[in-house]
Amino acid sequence: MRVIIAGAGIGGLTTALSLHAAGITDVVVREAAPEIRPLGVGINLLPHAVRELTELGLADRVAALGVPLRELVYANRFGHVISAEDRGLAAGYRWPQYSVHRGALQMLLLAAVEERLGPDAVRRGDPVTGPAHDADVLIAADGIRSTVRAALCPDEGAPIWNGLTLWRGVTRAAPFRTGASMVMAGDGTSKFVAYPIGPPGPDGLAPINWIAERPTGEGAARESMGDWNRAVSPAAVAADFADWDFGWLHAPSLIAGADQVFEYPMVDRDPLPRWTHGNVTLLGDAAHPMYPIGSNGASQAVLDARVLARALATAPTVADGLAAYEEARRPATSAIVTANRGMGPELVLGLAHERAPEGFDDIEKVVPEAERAEIALRYKQVAGFAPAALNERESWSVGPTGAAPGLAPLATFRVALDPILHLGRTPLGDRRVVNITGGSFQGPGLNGEVLPGGADWQLVRDDGSAAIDTRYTLRTHDGALLYLQTRGYRHGPPEVLARLAAGEPVDPSSYYFRLTLTFETSHPAYLWLTRTLAVATGRRTPDAVLYDAYALT
Repeated sequence: MRVIIAGAGIGGLTTALSLHAAGITDVVVREAAPEIRPLGVGINLLPHAVRELTELGLADRVAALGVPLRELVYANRFGHVISAEDRGLAAGYRWPQYSVHRGALQMLLLAAVEERLGPDAVRRGDPVTGPAHDADVLIAADGIRSTVRAALCPDEGAPIWNGLTLWRGVTRAAPFRTGASMVMAGDGTSKFVAYPIGPPGPDGLAPINWIAERPTGEGAARESMGDWNRAVSPAAVAADFADWDFGWLHAPSLIAGADQVFEYPMVDRDPLPRWTHGNVTLLGDAAHPMYPIGSNGASQAVLDARVLARALATAPTVADGLAAYEEARRPATSAIVTANRGMGPELVLGLAHERAPEGFDDIEKVVPEAERAEIALRYKQVAGFAPAALNERESWSVGPTGAAPGLAPLATFRVALDPILHLGRTPLGDRRVVNITGGSFQGPGLNGEVLPGGADWQLVRDDGSAAIDTRYTLRTHDGALLYLQTRGYRHGPPEVLARLAAGEPVDPSSYYFRLTLTFETSHPAYLWLTRTLAVATGRRTPDAVLYDAYALT
């Protein structure tokens, strides 16, 4: 099967990777731009999209690229919190939710395509100008202003604008709340969104992606409809958010600190009655452009790609495969377009403003928790990422096995130790006890201190390898107590282990030190740890053990 993909955006590149993984390797991506550059600002990848990228073998690359979000906060325009819900692994998903720079994700996918399909798989400066082609399938993933869609639907006209305009930028600023939080604040009309898209640097500042949104007149240039890269001055929006200071987040300084600000009228298109015409079909924003609400645009394109690849690889004919793809994805995405027009999960912002326009002291008297939870769950169900359903859904990978598990950063631990107590040789081996005196841990959604009082009940075997068995207590930054047990092994050449025992500095790559982590707690905010498989790679210093822990996805 020979396939042409129009567009080297997130949807088109993920489609190429998905087809290749499904055994369809005669694939070319035709991109109109003569050069592919990492344009844009931040986006979110929801757990269902991260699952698909994980099954494509990209988990580690995506983890290195983005921030695993721990929390989603809705607040009014005064910063009064309406709700704060766990996200990603903390919410019980098997996969994280990442905030990433859109251009960096695109370049990651581009590199993977050229590694797996060859350096000529993506043709720059080679636009697809209509539905005519000479392949078995043409997949139009060429965005909201798709030339293929325009040819198939000549009477459709321009994207539909709802009267709101967004301004987006990235500013280096101090992290807020958990350091891995996303905030959506507003009154259902004007809105300010912020979340980190990278870790803090040595100066303590992190790249914070922000979006300011308000109603505007027809001033937004019509030619910018669907163009995420129209640069404007921060002054275009700064005055309207000058007093949005929440104490824990300062919108004016984020707006003022951006190197570039991009303006984007909020547009979508009406759902189509069909995507497929013969052996031509639509994908991503070419198929279902939607308002940027609920963090769904890029994620839905990733799902399109995976479903389409599976359908083409398993159906008896191309026509059957395209029909199966459209049957699975067109009604689902049409429902999301409609939900986003009703503000999706952001409906709580409008409700809180309508019922308490001057703010509130007790959110339960304004929008009760049951109502908030129902709104959030309803949208997750519509968008296909309700936790239980996603965790239990069968894989869309083609073949007997899926990809290897991925690793999501959990935290870096430093565990301070007393000198080793040698109990001597017992029937089981050389027993040592190493008491734990304290320490700390820091990660995307897991931070706090190691409490004194635990120990490593270590057993050294005849071959020199050490079996690690530690048990100790953690206190998180917000006061939760966690019981942690680690088990693992440390071994290496005798001369390296001798230097470690003498307290000398040793390159960690010269010996093996790996752990598994098991957590126990009753705190509701951290119950996700009790059902998470975690591993770590460690290193020994004279007075401490340091290890980088990861959750298996």
